[in-house]
Amino acid sequence: MTTAALNTAALRPVYFLSDSTGITAETLGNTLLTQFPVDNFDRVTIPFITTEEQARSVVRTIDGLAASGPQPLVFPRP
Repeated sequence: MTTAALNTAALRPVYFLSDSTGITAETLGNTLLTQFPVDNFDRVTIPFITTEEQARSVVRTIDGLAASGPQPLVFPRP
């Protein structure tokens, strides 16, 4: 695949998940994503996931995206 083709491809969703601010997950995830030469990512941070229902809602969203397009990448807080 050429660089031009990569630029026009659908953006891959990337989720940074945390029970706090999300800064640690974002930092780790963004550092790893720099290893890819083309920035073809749609970054979403979801902080303050503190209940089971919030977690289940996030999982439903990510599962829905996975079923209909590029597989999302997920970076939980380590």
